[in-house]
Amino acid sequence: MAADDYHVIVYEILAYLYACLKKGVEPEVEAVDGYRKLHKINMRYWSYILVHLQTDGYVEGIAITPVMNVNWKTAHFTDGTAITPKGISYLAENSMMEKVKKFGVDGFKGVASSIATQFLGGI
Repeated sequence: MAADDYHVIVYEILAYLYACLKKGVEPEVEAVDGYRKLHKINMRYWSYILVHLQTDGYVEGIAITPVMNVNWKTAHFTDGTAITPKGISYLAENSMMEKVKKFGVDGFKGVASSIATQFLGGI
């Protein structure tokens, strides 16, 4: 799986938010945006993922803004962005999330590297 694969990005976002929740810290908006830029994830694709994570109930607190003259919305993390109980369950129980986690754990450098580790030195 590539670093810009949908399931890798979803795993990274959910795992990061869950780690923040367990530690009692707010997510770092700059860290998440840094992850997006590092992996060259375009804004439309990134927004698509964030909008659907929130619409599907896996996260909350995403700022969603319509874009004039186009048929999509931009989405950004806010200080209040958090994983929901449904997101925690998805992270723990979804077979694709387990594959992504295993793929990263097996040492494929740079593919499923943690946002928290990469930008915050771990949480």
